[in-house]
This record gives sequence, C-alpha cells and structure tokens, in this order.
Amino acid sequence: YQRLKKGRVTDAPPPRPSALEESKKFSKVPFAEPAVFQGLPLPYFNKSHYALRKAMREFMADPEIIDDAFECEETMNGPSKEVRKKMATAGLTAMGLGPGEHLKLVPGGLLGGVVKPEEFDHFHEMIVQE
Repeated sequence: YQRLKKGRVTDAPPPRPSALEESKKFSKVPFAEPAVFQGLPLPYFNKSHYALRKAMREFMADPEIIDDAFECEETMNGPSKEVRKKMATAGLTAMGLGPGEHLKLVPGGLLGGVVKPEEFDHFHEMIVQE
C-alpha cells in the first residue's frame, strides 16, 4: 500500500471552499439576496448594515449553532439553553425587538460592537430577522 498516498495531486487546482465557508458569503444568484447587497445602491443602507450582515452570517455559520439547528429540526424543539444564551449575549434577542434604549443594555455591544445602539434602525432589524 505504499503507492497509495492520501493527499492532493501536485498540479490540482486549489481545494473548493467548504459549505460552511460558502454560507458566510453573499450569494451571486439573482434575487437570492436583497438588491442592496447585490450592488443596487440604496440611501437607507450604510457601512454598518453591511458589517452587521457579514457578522450575522459568520455568527450563524458557527458549527455549534448549525448542529443545534439540525437537532431542533429532528426533535421539533427549540434551541438549546446554551445557544439561546449565546444569541442573547451577542445581542440578537435585543436586536430582534427593534431600535430602542434596550440595545444599550447588551453587555459587550451588539455582535461585539459591530453596530452602535444609537445607530441601530429598522433596516438593521430587518437584517437580523433574515
């Protein structure tokens, strides 16, 4: 079995990204994403909206959350206590309620400070709800 080796052929193209890595990126499929994230400029969106969208994608692509989501599908139950706590600590629970003073109560900021509570608007909320 010495001639059988595990690895890649030297002239092979680079490995394809995993599905987990692909889920963090914006889709290039027409109408799969809101128009603003496919290049159509809108006056309602600024850099904080794009940053929140990217941070949300990375947060939701966490293997712990994905595994818990599959378990929820199988068992027909809600998320585990650990995942709910992780989401609340990141501020997702508060952001789902919309703009307001309650956003200032999130320890560590909204998704680690991606968006300031004063800047949070209903378009940020829409991104969280997606």
